[in-house]
Amino acid sequence: MFLCLYCDGWEVKDKLIGVYAKNKSGLELAVSLKTWSKKLVLYTDGRNYLTPVEKEVLQKNQIPVISKRISVLDGKNEKLLNIVFSDNKKQRCDAIFFVNGYEQQCSIAKSLGCKMNKKGVVVTNRLQQANVPGLFVAGDVSKDMQFVVVAAAEGAKAAVSINKECRKKIVKPDNICVTFPFFHIS
Repeated sequence: MFLCLYCDGWEVKDKLIGVYAKNKSGLELAVSLKTWSKKLVLYTDGRNYLTPVEKEVLQKNQIPVISKRISVLDGKNEKLLNIVFSDNKKQRCDAIFFVNGYEQQCSIAKSLGCKMNKKGVVVTNRLQQANVPGLFVAGDVSKDMQFVVVAAAEGAKAAVSINKECRKKIVKPDNICVTFPFFHIS
């Protein structure tokens, strides 16, 4: 079972891959996984959320949709073998990716007055600054890409930006120009 096509897609290259999604997030993931395998199936677990246009996109990409309720993921030695449906019928599957989107679970940013986008994440500039003076954000509350490595990079950018803001308040300006080439963020 996998969550990230970028982290795990190579492990299942050319295998029969299932995408489990109870919402429209599955469409994008299924189409994106075409770079790793031509053998894909989208499982909606009994839900019919796809529009005719979305179904056509999947059909053109030769990605079948199975809307039956799933009861069990059948495997052996930590390897997925079959998907078992509520009617006890099985379908072979080598790997399955799960995606159901995400929702911000913390309301602190909103209560502070941060500007949020449609997906519920804080809008920031390239230095990780929110619209609230002195507030910098990184990680799941920021941007749309939910990767640990991105969160770490955003955190580093925010830290450097915060340090620069603090330096402006602490270091007295004079005629001496000091540069920090490794930490130059404009």
